[in-house]
Amino acid sequence: MSEVSIFVDESGGQGGDSKYYVLTMLFHDQADDIAPIIDCHRKGLAERGLLDLPFHAGPLMNGHDQFEGMPLERRKAYFSLFFIDLQHLPITYQTFFYKRNEFADKEALSNRMRRDITTFLFDNLSFFQSFEKVKI
Repeated sequence: MSEVSIFVDESGGQGGDSKYYVLTMLFHDQADDIAPIIDCHRKGLAERGLLDLPFHAGPLMNGHDQFEGMPLERRKAYFSLFFIDLQHLPITYQTFFYKRNEFADKEALSNRMRRDITTFLFDNLSFFQSFEKVKI
């Protein structure tokens, strides 16, 4: 059975104080095996003496959460390895970028996002319909 997985992530939170709001949808055809890339990533971590930590860009760049107290050079090593491995993953993505000051309130932002996502999905309907299963 052909299957595509869609992962959705946001940055800036609709209720937050961030100047921007970013929403990304990542698409992975489940027929494309990512295990060899994950294995390579884990090997790269081990070779550099790094722990296998979940990647979260904000905390990594700012030294928060699991990266708190970690020296900048070590955080750079995590970021570099992740970025290199990411380029080899069989994925595609769509990012929607919004400036908060262009919207009167959260509802206006939500409405715009809904419209943009709906338009994107309809514009790419043949891609999604080529799969027997779509998982979000």
